[in-house]
Amino acid sequence: MSLADALQAHSTARDALIKQERALSFHHHEKPLSEKELAAIKIIETLREEELVSVWHLGREADPSTRWLGMPFTSSKQLMHKSKLFGLIKQMPKGAILHCHLDAMNDPHALLRLAFKHASLCIAATAPLSTPGAVISFKTLPKSDNHLDSSTTHVSLFSADYAPGTLVPVAVARPAYPGGPDAFDKFVVSKLVVTPDSVGWSPTEVWAHFGSTFMVTDGLLRYEPVWEAYIAEVFATCAEDSVPYLECRINFLHEFITSSATGVLDLPHRDWLRLFQRALDTVKAATAGTSRPFRGAKIIYSTIRFIEADCIALKKEFPDLIAAFDLVGWEDGLRPLSYYMEDLLWFKERCREEGVDIPYAFHAGETLTDGGKADMNLYDAILLDTKRIGHGFSLPQHPLLMDICKERNIAVECCPISNELLRYTASSSTHPLAVLLNSNVPVSLSCDDPQFFGNTGLSYDFYQVFTSSEQMDVVGLGRLARQSIEYSFMDKKEKSARLAEFDAQFDAFLDVVRSSV
Repeated sequence: MSLADALQAHSTARDALIKQERALSFHHHEKPLSEKELAAIKIIETLREEELVSVWHLGREADPSTRWLGMPFTSSKQLMHKSKLFGLIKQMPKGAILHCHLDAMNDPHALLRLAFKHASLCIAATAPLSTPGAVISFKTLPKSDNHLDSSTTHVSLFSADYAPGTLVPVAVARPAYPGGPDAFDKFVVSKLVVTPDSVGWSPTEVWAHFGSTFMVTDGLLRYEPVWEAYIAEVFATCAEDSVPYLECRINFLHEFITSSATGVLDLPHRDWLRLFQRALDTVKAATAGTSRPFRGAKIIYSTIRFIEADCIALKKEFPDLIAAFDLVGWEDGLRPLSYYMEDLLWFKERCREEGVDIPYAFHAGETLTDGGKADMNLYDAILLDTKRIGHGFSLPQHPLLMDICKERNIAVECCPISNELLRYTASSSTHPLAVLLNSNVPVSLSCDDPQFFGNTGLSYDFYQVFTSSEQMDVVGLGRLARQSIEYSFMDKKEKSARLAEFDAQFDAFLDVVRSSV
């Protein structure tokens, strides 16, 4: 065989091998693509190539050690805002968010705006704020409380005379803060975000800071009027990002939130859901007939690694809201699913006895360990018939479990930016999502806790995934978005309607892409 023949034979065999492998992956298009789809793919690919230079400055003279597609989110976020491609992705219909925590869904500045409206909100600290490591918390008081009396004198939070734990009205603390209200707000926001500069690199440090952000949020959010307004803003923000539906985890660890009528913690879980439903109805009505309607939301009842029986009672009273059950919290630092096995099996049996369907949607495998207790949660989650897996970061270490997920249609709720900010991966380009997609494991993209990470909506995660993979095209992004509807907890009728609507919206989006040049 001549060298030319050998080269040709190698080229033919190479093409065949690539085609054979890709036929098994998510990126394989089972149906021939339409002219519209092919045209949109070409336009987006051309735009991506152009922006390598115009946005990312990756020309011949560029230093590849400073910028690259799929680079860490906090370094690339501002560059994304200059990207025409990112603007198009914001317009793309994105199906549903299936993995998010309601109390971490909004922009932190929006939370402060909603909470600081109320004169009854107070702040306390574990030490004067001039002390390194001082921890802050918020609490809403009854309007009749002496702390809120205008004649009461308050010691500055920065004074050495400040007694730890003393409540000071925010209306007093903000203007008294060095630099004034804007500086105060910036300080509080710093306690509500996770950035590379806010914490070290060890998992213990990251999760300690991450947990503290929820503690600060609790005092701001768990007040009746703030709760309802916050939820409505979450829904409206999702709609603006072309996300018409979400399934959010609500942590029912706390028994009550503060009532606006009494100013005390006496509003039970059923009233949380009543306010949730009212906010949902408000936003659905406000966005009806617009180009970006918000269609619905459900709740995955969550607790921090213990079983709470009122989930069943809430499901009976709010059957259209309660969709599933999960145990949340730091998997590596808390007890594994196996510790709760007796309770989890009891819960399944109790649901059968009560005639209610509350499937599991467990966090599992959010870990860097191989064979550690958090990694082993994957086995228990699957054996407990989980319908979805939250994060599943370590799932690619388990070929058999990936096969089971494919056979049983167990979708993995992937949160690339969250995993990056919590130090499980250096960037989206090193995230194991690529393994899941290339193995054709069911996947949905989610944002997890955008209040803390800065990735509000889904556009940031979709952009990062698109630019991190040369196999991903715009039609693939659409399929990824469509899958989030397919693996949602909607009933068949609602799911069918949402899928039909998505298909029409995505077809219209392809027209937007074609008209963008």
